[in-house]
Amino acid sequence: MESTLPTTKVRRILQIAHEAQEIADTQARLRHLLAGALLLVGADVGCLFVFDATRPHVPVVGILEGHGHRNPSTVLAQYAQGDNFDIMAQQIRATFARSGSVLARRRQELINDRDWYRSVYLNEFRRWWGFDHSIYSMLTHGTAHVGMSVNRSFGGGKFEPQDQDLIETFHLACARVATESLHRNVAQSNKMRRDALAPRARDTLDCLLRGASTKDVSDELGLSPNTVRHYTKAIFRAFDVRSRSELLAHWHSET
Repeated sequence: MESTLPTTKVRRILQIAHEAQEIADTQARLRHLLAGALLLVGADVGCLFVFDATRPHVPVVGILEGHGHRNPSTVLAQYAQGDNFDIMAQQIRATFARSGSVLARRRQELINDRDWYRSVYLNEFRRWWGFDHSIYSMLTHGTAHVGMSVNRSFGGGKFEPQDQDLIETFHLACARVATESLHRNVAQSNKMRRDALAPRARDTLDCLLRGASTKDVSDELGLSPNTVRHYTKAIFRAFDVRSRSELLAHWHSET
């Protein structure tokens, strides 16, 4: 499809992506990307998320940028509720699964005004956060799904089709930088969580990451099977997973 975007806007998108690559600090790089996206379309709050293919409805890691929210970490934590939480995310994931290519949609294309303003999601969450109209974008980069949204505060007006085209173009241009940065965040988080474990729990984790069974861990570390199971439960709690497969997927999502 031929682009109708102003050349100055396209150049600005490429400039933002280049500037971000030159920033060494991961958080600063991601915030630069999001701040650039917000300015491009006159939005107030932006989010970037990476979803693991084995848990496509719960992001591995995410970042939020913009004004007007008292506790951004609370917003990010809400997404751990998964499928039943964000009705717009449900809609775009379903459409994205069918298309398989980069996909950006305005809120009014995903849910009509009547259903939107009556929804629990809007009235119990979005009103508290302070933002209304959105553009959601999804794409695949490597084995990860990268989600992005930009949002305007209540009273800020709806996004136009050109805004949607800008975010889709921006997402394509910045996907690699954002994904690499978010994966680096996962790696740093994994290291911190591992370091916080008891020494023998860390040894157990190392065995589990190699695919060892409870018996294998017991034999290698000289621990009873019950003790291994105790450490395994502690590891699951530390990494917020429910099984060995989820632990492996989470750990290796940084690569």
